[in-house]
Amino acid sequence: MHGTATVLRRCTVTNGDKCCVKLAVHPVTRTPESDFIQRGWQAGVTQGLPRLLAAGTQKLEHFNRIRSSKGGALEYREIRMTVMEEYTRVPRGLDGDQYKKILLPVFCGHDEMIRSAGVLHRDIKPENIMRREDGTGVLIDYDLASFIRTPDDPHSSPFELTARHRTGTPPFMSIRLLEEELPDGEPFLGNSEADDLDSKFYVLLDFCHQGGIDAALGLVPLMSWPAIAQKKKEFIFNGGRWDEGIRDNCLPLWKEWGHEMALQLAYLARAGDGLIAARSSVISTAKAFKSGTVAHVKRYEDALDEEAVAREKWGKVNEGFCGAFRAIYWPSAEGPIETAFSG
Repeated sequence: MHGTATVLRRCTVTNGDKCCVKLAVHPVTRTPESDFIQRGWQAGVTQGLPRLLAAGTQKLEHFNRIRSSKGGALEYREIRMTVMEEYTRVPRGLDGDQYKKILLPVFCGHDEMIRSAGVLHRDIKPENIMRREDGTGVLIDYDLASFIRTPDDPHSSPFELTARHRTGTPPFMSIRLLEEELPDGEPFLGNSEADDLDSKFYVLLDFCHQGGIDAALGLVPLMSWPAIAQKKKEFIFNGGRWDEGIRDNCLPLWKEWGHEMALQLAYLARAGDGLIAARSSVISTAKAFKSGTVAHVKRYEDALDEEAVAREKWGKVNEGFCGAFRAIYWPSAEGPIETAFSG
């Protein structure tokens, strides 16, 4: 049984404007015969909310019964939600203090949501961040959210992974890395021609994913695009390390994250990328393998070899990362930590 959490979903009201509603999620009920992890909120969770919001409804009790399956097993969850308040889009042209006021509640609130209710967002990005009237930030769109198993569950895992959300991301740092690369192969640094909100947000979120919240928020006081881009390059090309100036900006809550864990996370994300790419190569060459030509067979065999090497590399890096993760966040756990590539 998970505790109460706050879930935010974007709705379209009758006049076509985008808004966001805050939903209080109450404890869910689960069938005992299944240990399936619910991987997302069903789209029907907010069915009917736009009409009610447009009519001026302030609170709404909404029940949604979710049917899920895994390996033939079925599980039903009943989630009760209460509409609390509405939010607005984050405007452009904010200063450093305003950015920090938005980002702090987003990152720290997500961490607390995982610790208290076992819910992981899995899709943190600028488009899914809204702002309250007081200027603080909130997360919306939980359609990709999942429940995290807890240590008292014999089959529990501290985090789940998917290829889309990048390998090795612990739940409190579930932030998508960007797929784009510059023509010269350098990591994506946003639009250096425009010192705008989206470019800064993407880099800060990406930086937070790889280096921890302390590294990302260490950039906020700068808020100068050249300075942010330079710090991002230093972090990437120095093997995931950042300088004393950024480390001095660590928040007390996140000091335990530390330099070594950040470095392990950066390595793990890269190793996961290699495994994902190798798997994609196997899938693509397997289709041509059916033709039976010598060239196609060779390419398929090479792809399988590359996948084996990538899996071994990822496994070694993952072992080091999970050991550090376990020591800090889950010391009572025993046995291997499950991941998307386990087994």
